[in-house]
Amino acid sequence: MEDKEKLWTKDFVLVIIINFLVFLNHLMILSTFPFFIERLGYSDTVSGACATAFSLVAVLARPFVGWLLDTGRRRVLLGVGLIGMALMPMGYLMIYTALASLALAILLRMVHGLSLACANTSTSTMATDILPRSRFSEGMGMFGMATALATACAPAIGEALMKRGFGALFGGHAGRNGGKIPRGVGKLLGAHAGKNPRRLRLSGRGGAFSRRRHADQRGRH
Repeated sequence: MEDKEKLWTKDFVLVIIINFLVFLNHLMILSTFPFFIERLGYSDTVSGACATAFSLVAVLARPFVGWLLDTGRRRVLLGVGLIGMALMPMGYLMIYTALASLALAILLRMVHGLSLACANTSTSTMATDILPRSRFSEGMGMFGMATALATACAPAIGEALMKRGFGALFGGHAGRNGGKIPRGVGKLLGAHAGKNPRRLRLSGRGGAFSRRRHADQRGRH
């Protein structure tokens, strides 16, 4: 019996952790933002407009993000998405403590939606790059589990922090993302910048499917 290809590599674990943090960020803010808008003195209609702006940008940006990923810009898009995800809570904190601007809140939600599109699409693409062909479905199931776990715990964490004040929610959120996400990204990208030619570089074109095509072509010869 042939040995199975290794699934739980360091790169795959890092992609799962980053994906979990991305959705933890997204869902903690999503579940508490209507209360934030209410605290600023605006109606449910305004809260709905903010949600619409976020969702529209997050959805409409994905085809363009996917095209850019196919051109080999994995590192750039992942970095843009995660930096945006990390910075948005700081912007919300600024609105809460100083500006109280509805226009700025809507603008930041749109930027947050674009950041989510970049980060989520990039991590999904990188997961397909990293996973071995023989265990691809198993690996994608494990990758999706991070999203389900974030969905289960993020609203409760967000509500618990919100009860301590929006300063605690956005300040703690920004501090956690500002520390963990950049370190995880640095490790993930650095792991693919080594000298081992058998390792896929995330900035390359075509991902795992290119590797499979080249392997098939070598097998024919």
